[in-house]
Amino acid sequence: MTRTRNEGSVLINSCTVLTPIKFEHFNLGERADKEKHPAMPTGSGLAVVSPGRVLCTVGLRTDWVNLTAEIHDKAPLDSTGDYEDVVERSFFCASGGLSVLDWKLSLVHVLPFLGEGAYRLRYHSRHMDDGSGLTIDSRRNVGEALIQIWPSHPAAGSELKITSSTGRFWHPFASFTKSCPESNSTN
Repeated sequence: MTRTRNEGSVLINSCTVLTPIKFEHFNLGERADKEKHPAMPTGSGLAVVSPGRVLCTVGLRTDWVNLTAEIHDKAPLDSTGDYEDVVERSFFCASGGLSVLDWKLSLVHVLPFLGEGAYRLRYHSRHMDDGSGLTIDSRRNVGEALIQIWPSHPAAGSELKITSSTGRFWHPFASFTKSCPESNSTN
């Protein structure tokens, strides 16, 4: 378990995984069991939440996402400046376990145990329009994403920064940049 102090927020654990993409999405889910997995989330957006699952949308030309997932003890500092699109959503984790799943709900990586409860998720993305991120092992069309998760009371979803074509397609009425509202809170 990694523990580093970051201006009051403690980064409990962090991992980076290369995630295959088809149909412009990957998932975070409580289960990797396709037969018992919750139904597809309803609604639209870059991060759509349903019980037991978060569907994360990427760009049309993205074949892989270099995904970094961070678990914090409370809201991390604002890192919107490094990304094209940033959205926040609340979700409830009933089992306490969360995994990165590919587009067909196959297990990519098991995240550190969260514990049962309410959480906030901040989904950051860049290079999703053209997949011009890092070339990894000769793979092309690589987007980059950062997911930060911390315990928090449920709150309405928010669009903190929307600047890419992909982001504007899914969030056409969002203002382009806001500050992270919880960056200095105690949640």
